[in-house]
Amino acid sequence: MTIKNSKFIINQIRELLSELESLSLPLISKSKTTPTSFRGLTGEIFNLIQEGFFDRPKNLSEIREKLKAEGTKKESSELMRPLLQLIKKKFLKRDIIEKKYKYQRR
Repeated sequence: MTIKNSKFIINQIRELLSELESLSLPLISKSKTTPTSFRGLTGEIFNLIQEGFFDRPKNLSEIREKLKAEGTKKESSELMRPLLQLIKKKFLKRDIIEKKYKYQRR
C-alpha cells in the first residue's frame, strides 16, 4: 500500500465518520456491555426505559404508579435496588429536582 493510497483511505474514513455523526442516532446506553435483558422488577423498569417512559424525569411515586397500571404493585422501597442497578449500568441517571430524586434516561 502506498502513502497516497493510505491518505485516500484515511480521508474516506473521516468522511464516513462525519456522516455517521451527523445522523445523531439515539443511543440506549454508552456502556460497553449492554445486556439484552433484565429479569424481574429490573426487567420491568428496563422495559419502561425502552418504551420512552423515562424520556422525561420521573419521581418514585410516578414510577410506582406506572408499574401499578401495568400490573406490578410494589412499594417505593422495593424500586430502589432495580433503579440503582440501571443507574450503575448507565441506562438511567438520577438528579435532585425540586428537592426530590428524579430518574431519567441517559
